Amino acid sequence: MVCGYAPVGKALSWRRPLGIWAALAAITHTVLIIDGWAQWSVQRFLGFEYLPQLGREVRLEPGFGLANVIGLIAVIWMAVLLATSSDRAVRFLGPAGWKWVQSGAYTVFYLSVLHSGYFLFLHYTASFHRAVPDPNWFRFPLLGLGLMVVVLQWTAFTHGVRQRRSRPSLSASSS
Repeated sequence: MVCGYAPVGKALSWRRPLGIWAALAAITHTVLIIDGWAQWSVQRFLGFEYLPQLGREVRLEPGFGLANVIGLIAVIWMAVLLATSSDRAVRFLGPAGWKWVQSGAYTVFYLSVLHSGYFLFLHYTASFHRAVPDPNWFRFPLLGLGLMVVVLQWTAFTHGVRQRRSRPSLSASSS
């Protein structure tokens, strides 16, 4: 039993495999977008399209490029997490170094929610110059899941602070 909670202990054994599969899915998503949609064009990836009427590339959607850059940063950090998701990496980096690298998962989470939030809530607007599709059904589950993770993080943080404050410190017990 880990942390005094049996279900938490069972779930902890799934962290590494879930992280590895999430990273592989994110990398696959990125490659499909860069190769299939953007066609390896940085301009297109950043939301610029060639308009023959103007004879030049123009940015069609504000925020689109920023959302893609946020997603790219998240997937690069996920690749680092993937590369260090092994016992060998723990031995090489040492527990403290490995834990510091893996704490980047929090950053990846928040960047991923921002990236997904843009595409679920803001991307298809009247400024898209096309018929606006129906809203994506996953918008509100994303908000719920994101909020749930934040609440769980804050709960774990406050629980940890309470535990540390309730223990007598070494310096107080030695005096």
